[in-house]
Amino acid sequence: MSGGNQAALGDAPPSVYDEASYRRLLDHAGSPGWTDKAIRSAEVIVRLLRAYGAVAEQLGKHLEEFGLTQPQFNVLMLLFSANQHRLPMRDIAEGLHVTRFNVTKLIDRMERDAVVKRTPATDDRRVIFVEMTDEGLTKLRRCLRLHWRRIDAMVSGLSVLEQAQLLALLAKLSGAVTRWQQVPHVTTCKPGPKPQRRSRASL
Repeated sequence: MSGGNQAALGDAPPSVYDEASYRRLLDHAGSPGWTDKAIRSAEVIVRLLRAYGAVAEQLGKHLEEFGLTQPQFNVLMLLFSANQHRLPMRDIAEGLHVTRFNVTKLIDRMERDAVVKRTPATDDRRVIFVEMTDEGLTKLRRCLRLHWRRIDAMVSGLSVLEQAQLLALLAKLSGAVTRWQQVPHVTTCKPGPKPQRRSRASL
């Protein structure tokens, strides 16, 4: 990292690892040549996961006040943005990046809570739409009055410049992960030998 970037982003926080132990672990795995890079890369991922966990926990508590879970809130937001507040089941599954089976269970629960309802398409009754009810819209609007303020409070420790930098870095990381997924990888990790079962005579 250059001196200018270091000054803009601040000093690196303390390591989340016992660095000496982590180096020994990597050396034992036969990878002494990239220990520095591995430690820094692992810290990036761990800190991302910890930050996500902290944010998700606080958002979950907030949504509980309105009788919603995070997946249910995501469904309502998708429907709120859709034409006539309705979408086919398959579009909801794609929007949430989950399977149709998981979406079906989710919509079952939301329908019991009367925040959505299922309606068949008029031109193809095999296609099922999910539509937000008036009760669901009212609940979402009540929730959003506080939701945006709480999100803003959670990131208030970052300046506008730092928020912009974080967004750019997250987009860059996301793109790198996507490109990595599209390239065939050869792993040097081999499964260890299976433990041998002892005969009854040796017990």
